[in-house]
Amino acid sequence: MNNLKKAIFITSFLGLSLPNGELLAYDYSSHEFNKEIISISKNPERKQILKNNFSNLYIARQQLNVPQSNNSQSNNQKKLDKNNLKNANLKNQNLKNENLNNADLTKANLTNASLNNAKLKNAKLQNAKLKKADLSSAELNNAKLKNADLIYSKLEKANLTSAELVGANLKKANLKEADLTKADLRKTNLSSAKLRQANLTQAKLDKARLKRADLKNANLKEAELTEANLVSSKLKNAILIDADLTKADLKKANLKRANLTNSKFIDANLWKADLEDAILQNADFTNANLIEADLRNSDLRKADFSDANLNYADLRGSYLKNTNFENASIIGTEFDIFLGIKLMGCPDYYPLGWRCEDNYLVRD
Repeated sequence: MNNLKKAIFITSFLGLSLPNGELLAYDYSSHEFNKEIISISKNPERKQILKNNFSNLYIARQQLNVPQSNNSQSNNQKKLDKNNLKNANLKNQNLKNENLNNADLTKANLTNASLNNAKLKNAKLQNAKLKKADLSSAELNNAKLKNADLIYSKLEKANLTSAELVGANLKKANLKEADLTKADLRKTNLSSAKLRQANLTQAKLDKARLKRADLKNANLKEAELTEANLVSSKLKNAILIDADLTKADLKKANLKRANLTNSKFIDANLWKADLEDAILQNADFTNANLIEADLRNSDLRKADFSDANLNYADLRGSYLKNTNFENASIIGTEFDIFLGIKLMGCPDYYPLGWRCEDNYLVRD
């Protein structure tokens, strides 16, 4: 056919009767019938039209069991018009390994679609429906996924470098080992998402919802997590060097053995957070809430707890050299201070049996 922008319809759908079970090409845009007729076998058992409802394709994917000429393209491999797939219905479609780089899939329905290993670099997927879609190992570099629905989607080992996911819904999505370097995830819903060993270096996660998210062994170096919701999140062995968690909510978060060197927790909520064996050198906890936090055996050298509330926290075995507790509250806090460990500042309130002299905590 000369005009590839024609959808193929079975003539019975149009109420027409043509000889030999012929198909008539119909132009959606002009609503005019095309005079070209495609003939297929008289035997209805030899024809099969895939039940896809593609409203914006060059040609609807079709499967016609008829002989092919040498210079004709296989009907099984009809290509999508990547420039015009807005609002396309691709629900449950098998698009594995498809090359959809730069495709415009704005508001497309890709629910439960198979997109494993698909190439979607620079693709436009704003407001697209991708619930339960399989995008494992897909290439989504610089893809636009703003406000996309990705609930329960599979993105294991997917490449989402510099992807835009602002406001996207990734609740319970599987992002294990995914590369989200420099991805924009502001205000994204990642509640209960699986992000083990994911690379989130320099990712923007401001105001993101990460409640109960699994971030074990994830790399969040230089990530921005201001005002993020990390309640009960799992960050065991995670790397958060130079990360900014100002005003983040880390209530009951698990940060065992996490590396938080030079990270910021200013005004953050770490009530009952588990920071056992964590590295917190030069970390800033100014005005943070650390009530009942577990900081046993953690490295707190040069950490700043100015104006922080550490009441009833457990700091036994922690390394406190040059740690700043100026104006902090440590009522009921358990210490295991080694003689000669100098602090940068003394707390305002002490547990029973302790006092501060010349920036040294000593027993009464």
